[in-house]
Parts: sequence; C-alpha cells; structure tokens
Amino acid sequence: WHRKGDYFSTVMPSGDSRAILIYQLSKKLTQRIPFKLHGLPVSSAFHPTRSIFFVSTKKNVRVYDLLKQKLIKKLETGVREVSSIAIHPGGDNIIVGSREGKL
Repeated sequence: WHRKGDYFSTVMPSGDSRAILIYQLSKKLTQRIPFKLHGLPVSSAFHPTRSIFFVSTKKNVRVYDLLKQKLIKKLETGVREVSSIAIHPGGDNIIVGSREGKL
C-alpha cells in the first residue's frame, strides 16, 4: 500500500505474465509498471513521500521514478535470495530480508 492509501501494488512472480501491477482505487485503474523486469520479481514497495517505486528480484533491488518512468538506481543486496523489502517511513533507508533469515 502507498502511504496515502489510494495506491497498492501486487507482484505475480510466476506464470506467463511475471508482472507487477499498480492499482489506483479512486479511479479504479490498473496499470503494469512501465519498466522491463530483469529477473524474477519478489516484492515491491512505494516510497512514503515521493513518486519512487522499489522492486526486488531474487538478487537485487531496483529503484524507479514513476513520474519520469526510468530506473534511478540498482542496489546489490549481498544476500543469496531476497524474500522481502521495507522502506523507512522517512524514505531514506531500505531493509532487505532474505530467505536464509538475514537482514
């Protein structure tokens, strides 16, 4: 869920689509993210205050600008397989959880 409550995202890591969808409740609108996915998507999260979207794959986290529709940064995680991500409420830190129980 986005902090303002109007948006949420879903990750479909398997099947033919392997897509991430963003829903806007007020307009009843569903969109695929306008970025090519590199790897199997695992998790996604919104920045709490800016139009930034985080997508994690098994090995890394990609940071996208939703307004400019471009990749801002690719973060290497240093873990074997990412299982989850969370963004600090201030938006300046990200924590990555792994399948082997490391953060």
